[in-house]
Amino acid sequence: METIGITGTLPIEVLYAAGLCVADLNNLFVVSPDAHQGIEYAERDGFPKTYCPWIKGIYWATLKNGIKQVVIAGSDCAHSRVLGEILQFRGVKIHRFDYPYPADKDALSREFKRFCDEFGVSLIACEKMKKRLDETRKLLQRLDELTYTTHQVRGEENHQFLLAASDFCQDPDAYHRKVANFLSEAEHRPTKNLDIRIAYLGVPPIISDLYRFLESLGADVVFNEMQRQFAMIPPSDNLIEQYFRFTYPYEFEHRFKDIETQCRLRKIDGIIHYTQSFCFRQAHTILLKESLKKARLEIPVLVLEADLPSPLSAQQKTRLEAFIEMLRFNK
Repeated sequence: METIGITGTLPIEVLYAAGLCVADLNNLFVVSPDAHQGIEYAERDGFPKTYCPWIKGIYWATLKNGIKQVVIAGSDCAHSRVLGEILQFRGVKIHRFDYPYPADKDALSREFKRFCDEFGVSLIACEKMKKRLDETRKLLQRLDELTYTTHQVRGEENHQFLLAASDFCQDPDAYHRKVANFLSEAEHRPTKNLDIRIAYLGVPPIISDLYRFLESLGADVVFNEMQRQFAMIPPSDNLIEQYFRFTYPYEFEHRFKDIETQCRLRKIDGIIHYTQSFCFRQAHTILLKESLKKARLEIPVLVLEADLPSPLSAQQKTRLEAFIEMLRFNK
């Protein structure tokens, strides 16, 4: 089975229905023990140091793993279009899936049809694949509930399992068994009352020890915003609705509706808004703070920025310690 890489969350149901193995290139990059070398490799090939490290990592992961086809997720990253052109020069076949901006369900439906036609599959076959994947998504929804209700699932575990659903670990059946086995074990853990409840907003962290450090301070993440979006939970009625409800590629107002709902539901004490260096989404901090104010959600926000794959720096640890202490004082 041929492997096709994806640069972001997009309709994997189409690719699996077409008989392909799907690999999220972000995951291949960030979990690799050689991730730092991947950044250096891309820079030797001409990528500037001020370029997004995720793009450099995706470039390296594609070539390192010998992936011959890649789907560029359009509209979710300002750098991905150029990445596609560069990979094409390296002999990689490039496909695209473009989310409409601003969000438009009719335009999304037309793009879906074009994408299905490109891979020679029918929408009926893709919906059938969706039903198969939704059985796993239902388990992930339960896993997410155990994170913010009884805290039988830790924030880092939640992060890892939801993030892996972006490609179902390249093997949907094996991933389903892995989630089911974990959930069976987690449901027998003792329940826990959490002191400080954190919402993690933004793309998944390139920092390796963030969740463990928060736990050491008596806090934990009970809402992983983008990881939950990547997992597509709870499942929608159909594919068009599912990828229209997906907030990441659309305008911030579309995204904030979900943030507000989940922050209220999960009784969030504080927000960590993670921003990746050299990413245009850093400016979303402005929209986040203004939106919180407008919604009358008085939740303190800490902006945490990182660049390369690494543990937390001493400065970052100090800022997190002060933030958690402030939240504890306010309770």
